[in-house]
Amino acid sequence: GTRLGITAGKKIGGAVQRNRAKRLMREAYRHIESDAGEKLKKGFLIVIAARTGINGVKCAAVESDLKYALKKAELLLQ
Repeated sequence: GTRLGITAGKKIGGAVQRNRAKRLMREAYRHIESDAGEKLKKGFLIVIAARTGINGVKCAAVESDLKYALKKAELLLQ
């Protein structure tokens, strides 16, 4: 299956903010994976790096941005 790697550097903030950012991205990927089902390509290694703009953002916004990035990378089919 597809493997997911998530990273958040110290520019994000302290440990609490970094862990929240990683949890948000993980949850957004889970939602996409469960909704997309067979539309998500298998056998890839996906690495996501959090940026400073993620602080204070809701999960729905992260999910839509991640969906856009996966479509752009042609890992999520229409």
